[in-house]
Amino acid sequence: MKQLPVTQNGKIDSAALSKMAKPLQQQEYVAATNKSEHIMLEVLSSELHLDIKTISMSANFFDIGGHSLSLLNIVQKLNDNGVQSSIKQFYEYETLKEICSASSGAENYSENDSLLKLNTSTKGTPLYLVHPMGGRADCYKQLAKHLENIAPVFGIQAPFVANRDFSFTSLFELAEYYAHAILMKQPEGPYRLGGWSVGGLLAQKIVHVLNQAGKEVEYFVGLDSFMIMPYQQQSSDFEALKKVVATVRKEKDIGESFFPRGIENKSLKQQIDITIKLLKLDDSETSKQQLIQSFTFGINFFKAKISLSPQNISKKSILFIAKNNTNKQLIKDGWKKAICSAINDYKYVEARHLHILEGESFIQIADKILSDLNNIDLINKRA
Repeated sequence: MKQLPVTQNGKIDSAALSKMAKPLQQQEYVAATNKSEHIMLEVLSSELHLDIKTISMSANFFDIGGHSLSLLNIVQKLNDNGVQSSIKQFYEYETLKEICSASSGAENYSENDSLLKLNTSTKGTPLYLVHPMGGRADCYKQLAKHLENIAPVFGIQAPFVANRDFSFTSLFELAEYYAHAILMKQPEGPYRLGGWSVGGLLAQKIVHVLNQAGKEVEYFVGLDSFMIMPYQQQSSDFEALKKVVATVRKEKDIGESFFPRGIENKSLKQQIDITIKLLKLDDSETSKQQLIQSFTFGINFFKAKISLSPQNISKKSILFIAKNNTNKQLIKDGWKKAICSAINDYKYVEARHLHILEGESFIQIADKILSDLNNIDLINKRA
């Protein structure tokens, strides 16, 4: 499977995944040969409800019914049992055997775990796309597939997705963390970046870090990207926690009645524990540790200092704006203050903010980015 099927609201379509899975009996069977591989089969058998005798080490994780929702728990259990692994390995390697081989030589988590390779391309200048508020970058998988013949595409995911803590008090600090991951992967420019929603703002901060280091950023793409946030940054952990809950519930604000009385007087850890139970996330496949990390990341984000200064893009920038976004003027105004480019383009697409990477709007966006990258490549060849 080259891309994940999604529902109309952008979530993973588990039913479609089950239908697309290859029948196990049709796969060439390769048995486990070492301890790590046996542990892999035991974990997959338990989590995917498969007969362990039918799982071949030559199988692709997604072809046997695995999906991104199950990955969090699977990676956690593998690590708990001594098989050091990460979510990105399941996307980047074709077979279970290759994943185990990579895991056996894995080092401790680093900033490089923020990078998720989203297509198989190895030629061309990479495009780095920063995660939206949810922290995951696999929302760009379909776009990466569309660009496979011209460029490698990497998603930049939040540290908690790799089960890693990272505290920050400003978005610039977070951008430095992500920029380091990019520089480890690609020491020299030019660079190409972008992001959806708040991912655009984070990408702009990464450009700031790269510009300060004297690096050239030649292309920047915004997908309904907020450079000026439609809310005030919060001053307390509890107020920031309320914004995180509102984001999870896809609501503008959370009323006081949602929380039990006196919760604001408890420690942050207690507040998060209570919130996880109120949202009934303690029954989810996500580990408790990772839930705590994700809420802490969100709290840091809503409290973080945000300062905006225009950043230079050497060749072209483009902003895609969802026509049905009530904040579209704020998005365009913020872009004008944040991006200074030789060519600065705007394109409106018929979509809502949360669905901009679906349907006809996705096709328009993907085709335009493909055209832009082709044109820049031609310009670079002539230079």
